[in-house]
Amino acid sequence: MMNAIDAIRTGFAKSFQFSGRAGRAEFWWFYCLCSILIRAISAYTQHEIWQSPRLLVAIYLTFAWVAAGVRRIHDIGRSAHLFAVGAVASVLLAPMALNLSRDNPIDASAAQWLCFVLMWAITFYLYWYLISPSQPGPNKYGPNPHEVPS
Repeated sequence: MMNAIDAIRTGFAKSFQFSGRAGRAEFWWFYCLCSILIRAISAYTQHEIWQSPRLLVAIYLTFAWVAAGVRRIHDIGRSAHLFAVGAVASVLLAPMALNLSRDNPIDASAAQWLCFVLMWAITFYLYWYLISPSQPGPNKYGPNPHEVPS
């Protein structure tokens, strides 16, 4: 199993690589670091993020995280389209679903509730694949990152 430091190094080294495979440890350690850094940048800059070079760092980290997610989906033998559809659907449904928290949930429309349920269902579906074990042996995306060649 890959340790945290190696996983983060690998994540940054493969920031623009959408081919190949990434094991669970590699993906999740890198995901945790990217999430913490992106949230810290957002909290630190507040409204001036759009006028700041920190925006470029946040975009880079997001791009690197997506690349790691694509490689993780490849590791279980699935197409990157699964990751793309899940991520895009969650992002598109989030504004409508999050509107429930500002309004009175009892007065929310059926469309808002549907968006809320769909967003969480898609998110859980995507996370189910992200926590799945690696497909044993090589697959069409490359060799298993856990198997050491002899």
